[in-house]
Amino acid sequence: MKNNTDITSKNLSLTENVGINITSKDRKLTEGIESKILQEVTKLEKLAKGNKHVKVVLSEKAGNNKTEIMININGRFLKSQAVSENLFESIELASENIKGQLVKYSEKKNSNNKEWWLISLMF
Repeated sequence: MKNNTDITSKNLSLTENVGINITSKDRKLTEGIESKILQEVTKLEKLAKGNKHVKVVLSEKAGNNKTEIMININGRFLKSQAVSENLFESIELASENIKGQLVKYSEKKNSNNKEWWLISLMF
């Protein structure tokens, strides 16, 4: 059996602290798709401080577009995925999902930092 999967991969840098890897399976990676991903990652970048590596995987199966977003923030991994008939909608849905995870991550990190600060004041 011959595998006809065509994979395209591209590495981009949003800032010096944010690297992006986009992998597309059986789909041409157009400027419009790249632009949409950069737009969504820019929104996410503001939610958490530190070095981040973002991996976006796009695939299509049976007319549905799947977007997976994985973020490595200083060794902590977050993952989101969404499926939609519209590729751009699946990118937005996956981005919104991971945005919620980033907010929780940031709140937890800030809460832990405050707890350590209060403990250090006690001693």
